[in-house]
Amino acid sequence: MRLKLLLIICLMIGAFSLTRVTAQAPYKATWESLDSHKMPQWYDDAKIGLSMHWGVYSVPA
Repeated sequence: MRLKLLLIICLMIGAFSLTRVTAQAPYKATWESLDSHKMPQWYDDAKIGLSMHWGVYSVPA
């Protein structure tokens, strides 16, 4: 009984959360839509980088 109630609650939450996604207007790839988006201040100074983490697991046995 509890599992059935939990399943129904999860389905209801999922169904109500989908209505918000479908209510948005479809995206159109135009220059105007790109110009309307403000870029962060740090974006011009950002560099392409690579982040690595070497842990104990990377050392051969």
